Amino acid sequence: MANEEIHINPPELTEIIKACKLQHPLGQRRLYEHFYSYVKSICLRYASRIEDCEEIMDDSFIKVFKGIDKYDYERPFKYWLRTIVVNTAIDFYRQSMRMVKSNPIEDYSHLSMDDHTISRMSSEEILKVVQKLSPAYRSVFMMFVVDGYSHREIGAMLNITEGTSKSNLAKARLKLQEMLLKEYAGESGVAFLNLTLPSNI
Repeated sequence: MANEEIHINPPELTEIIKACKLQHPLGQRRLYEHFYSYVKSICLRYASRIEDCEEIMDDSFIKVFKGIDKYDYERPFKYWLRTIVVNTAIDFYRQSMRMVKSNPIEDYSHLSMDDHTISRMSSEEILKVVQKLSPAYRSVFMMFVVDGYSHREIGAMLNITEGTSKSNLAKARLKLQEMLLKEYAGESGVAFLNLTLPSNI
């Protein structure tokens, strides 16, 4: 299994894609190895369990190899691949969440996290906390904050209203603040930390 992205220059990637279009196993294997880490990083953002991440990855690569004939060389391949992976993650969310029960929104207005606190956190630490969000909150949070979808687009893709998307994002931000406060207060022994999430999170 690939753990690091194998370097491939653009001409090599074009040849690999051509091989995949002809369903050559070696070409498929090289494409898989090259983009393994990239695809996994996307899947981890949407999945709360490693088993779910692996399932989304497997489904994503299957869709890539089945649909690679439709790939247009004029488009960046990485963007085309990313779209498939994100859509696969969303499909997984739909299938696994028939009905999501949302907890009443609580008042965490006193919680905040300054930029210095965020800067001291690694991407792995932030991801670990995000993965603790409920599927409904996590999906909207990742789609809006990380993948750049609008609330209208999120609503259409998740079959929810635009208002529900905005509400879930607000609740996700508040829940993240709560979890981060507990995390930092627990580690430092401080009874209260004044933390604020940046406006873009």
